[in-house]
Amino acid sequence: MTSAAEADGIHIWLGLWSGEVIRLNTESLKLETYQIDDSRVYKLQINSDGKIWVGTWGQGLVLLDPESGEYERYTTDSRSGLSSNIIYSLFEDVSGVTWIGTNGGGLNKYVKWHNRFTYFLSDSSESSTLTTGRITELLEDGDQNIWAGIYAGGINVITRDNSIKRYSHTPDAVNSLPDNIVNSMAVAPDGKIWIGTNNGYSLYRKESDDFLTFKNPLNPARPSENIFYKLFFDSSGNFLLTWGSSGSAT
Repeated sequence: MTSAAEADGIHIWLGLWSGEVIRLNTESLKLETYQIDDSRVYKLQINSDGKIWVGTWGQGLVLLDPESGEYERYTTDSRSGLSSNIIYSLFEDVSGVTWIGTNGGGLNKYVKWHNRFTYFLSDSSESSTLTTGRITELLEDGDQNIWAGIYAGGINVITRDNSIKRYSHTPDAVNSLPDNIVNSMAVAPDGKIWIGTNNGYSLYRKESDDFLTFKNPLNPARPSENIFYKLFFDSSGNFLLTWGSSGSAT
C-alpha cells in the first residue's frame, strides 16, 4: 500500500503500487476495487465532489469517478497537461482548486472549471520562483495561502496573488526553519501550522514570521531520533507525531 485517505468516516481509500485503488467500508468490511491501467499509485486525494485524484509514479494524474468506475488521465503529453508525470503530493483548497506537487517538476494548479493546469516552476537565477525539489506536503493556511513543503528546499508559500515567499534554514539563526528537509506539515484546530523536519519539529509563529523548534524530549541529542516523518491532528484534536526508528507520540 502506498497511500490511504479517509472519505466520510465510514470509507477508507487505499492506493496500491500495482495500480489498484480500493474503497473499504469500515463497517461492513466490503471492498470495491478500481483498476488504473499501467499505473503505480502513489498518492490519493478525495475531492469535495466525491471524485478521487490518483497521483501515480511516472504515469501522470488520474481523475477517478467512483460511481461509474471511469477515469481520465492527465500527463505531460495531454492537451491540458502536467509539468511532470511523477506525482508526490495532492491537495484541494477551499475554493475547489487542486494543487499537485511533483518530484522535482514544480507545483501544478488545476482549476476544474477551466480544465487546465498552470505551473510554478523553479529557476535557480530567480529567488521569486519555486525552490527546486520534490514537494512532500501541501496545505492551506487561514489566509488561503498554499504552503509547499519541499525535501531539501525548505518551505515555499504561494500567496493569493501567486507570489512566492521562501523559508529556509539559516545557520546560527535560532528561529529559522531547523532544517531544509521538510517531511510533513499539519494545521492545528486553532489554525497554527506545525512542520516536521529532519532536525526537529516546529511551530510557525505568524506574529513574528518565524519558527519555534522542538526536539524529541525522549532523546534530544540523537539526530536520528529528531527526524519527524509525519505530523497530524486526529478528529479529537490530538497532535500525533512519528519520528526516527518507528517512534510515535500523542
